[in-house]
Amino acid sequence: MFGQSKTGTRWRNDLNKLRPADFAKMWLMDAFVVDPVRVHFIAESIGNDEWHRWAFPGGVLFDRCRLVEYGAAISDQLFEDLRAWTDAALQWVAEAMEEA
Repeated sequence: MFGQSKTGTRWRNDLNKLRPADFAKMWLMDAFVVDPVRVHFIAESIGNDEWHRWAFPGGVLFDRCRLVEYGAAISDQLFEDLRAWTDAALQWVAEAMEEA
């Protein structure tokens, strides 16, 4: 997944601007091997009808209520695994940047 966080209430006009392949060409040394799914994280809560309407141009939408609902199901062990992976990824990026 390739995501972007959108704050405020003016996110609807920006949903089609997230272009992972363009981002990779501009900022990464290698393109994505598999095209990622576009994901938007929005600050407001939307109903199912609106979710379906905006998922087409924006990809998967995670609104505030869905994040809270699904986040509660994360086990402590998975949370720690995610934290360890994130720390290792940040360390790898920092080392790669020093070498560049």
